Amino acid sequence: MSYKRKQRESCPNCVRSGRICDGLVPECMYYRRSAPLNPTRPRQIRNKEEEMYLEEHIRELEQRLDTLSSSSSTPRASPNLSARAVSTSPRSQDTYAGQHHIQVDGPGLIRVLGSQDPSEQPHPALLDSIYLFACSCTDILSPSTSLSLVGLEEHFLTRARKDMNDSLAWADRLLDYLKASNIIAAYLLRRGRHLEGYHHHSGAARLAMACGLHRIYSPVFPPHVQDPLATSPDAVMLLRPISTQMEVADRIFTFWNMFVQDQIYSVVHGFAPALDERLQEIITPLPRPLVEYEQNDIRVQDIDHLDRVFQGASRSPSRAESAFTSCIKGLALLRSTRAALSSRRGDITALLSSAQSFSRSITRTAEYSTESTGLMDRFLFSGLVCTQTALLQLSDASGTLGKEDQAMLAFRLTETISSPYNQQLARSSLLITHCLRFVQSTLEQHGHILSGRQSASGISRSEVEERLSMLGQIITPAW
Repeated sequence: MSYKRKQRESCPNCVRSGRICDGLVPECMYYRRSAPLNPTRPRQIRNKEEEMYLEEHIRELEQRLDTLSSSSSTPRASPNLSARAVSTSPRSQDTYAGQHHIQVDGPGLIRVLGSQDPSEQPHPALLDSIYLFACSCTDILSPSTSLSLVGLEEHFLTRARKDMNDSLAWADRLLDYLKASNIIAAYLLRRGRHLEGYHHHSGAARLAMACGLHRIYSPVFPPHVQDPLATSPDAVMLLRPISTQMEVADRIFTFWNMFVQDQIYSVVHGFAPALDERLQEIITPLPRPLVEYEQNDIRVQDIDHLDRVFQGASRSPSRAESAFTSCIKGLALLRSTRAALSSRRGDITALLSSAQSFSRSITRTAEYSTESTGLMDRFLFSGLVCTQTALLQLSDASGTLGKEDQAMLAFRLTETISSPYNQQLARSSLLITHCLRFVQSTLEQHGHILSGRQSASGISRSEVEERLSMLGQIITPAW
């Protein structure tokens, strides 16, 4: 029996010209040989049937992803989801993003998701990293329940990495690449994959500096308010020019999110920071509350920079700084304290003075913020714990405080985490648990002095033991 081979249909252009081609679409054999090399040309498809099959397969995958997302209790942001359908209160955003120490502009993300302009829509790498972030937030649920999405983490991590490589290959929406890198670095840190996360973050931090995110002269738009940057004929423009006030805010928050993750990797695991060696070159102002950028209400007297926290200079801003800024300052003080004590170089006395000055400021801010609700913002809580831990370490190294004063300082720090809400915040943060280990060791060494007969603290031994028990449960939770 003989079989008749089916001949592939030639493309219309070759049929009109009397040529024989292989029928590939959108480019046939003749076009590929005659046209110049263009790396942006799409992949050839064998025939219309294959094209229809691929489109159907994409639709099927999108339906499966929608099904998985709808099974979660957290609503999934999509281009058809209005901003009113998602809670944009500071508390709801802080619940999940704060445990990774990432400041998120939730309304802004929903706004770009609904944009019809392809250039404004998020890069797939950023979307996949957000999906990964959402999956990791379900680890508090039982793995057997249908609401747990932990099993999808590796899937979205693989997708995010592939999309990030594509973003770098075509220099496509590099700001979204940096945001995705920051989320993935925080995820890997939380999952205990420290070396992998540090290697991933270090390259992204260098790219952020190559994009000039550490040299944003002014948070005010339009650009003519900013001082011009020195350029050279060989300079490469990696990011498109800024066109709105919120784009200025977006770049400021992206850089400081990178800075926070960089400092956490250094403080918690002792890795060399990717940004610290150029700390003096960071001139990007510290972030203000998001609402001030949205309302275009940035005031000159409120603009602050990181180097001022080390100078101990007194400021009189017209409005309070953001909780995220307090976290950045406290973390920078803790990182500088660690570097000064490990290398035995630097002026510990000056650093101690800066820590004392900022400790008084952030303590007043924390007391004021908890007057009405009794709940403390997660970023403010992290900044307060980091600042007081740095103050405790510097006091111990410099010998300016006696053992009883050190024990009293550590005991007062435990009062900050005495509420169940703050204890939950501490358990979910590797940074805070790292700080509390030093507080625990200080109380174990000198806590008995507080309850001695000659002590004027009025603290009983049972209170000290109760605080030590509380610290033990936070640092080593029973899982």
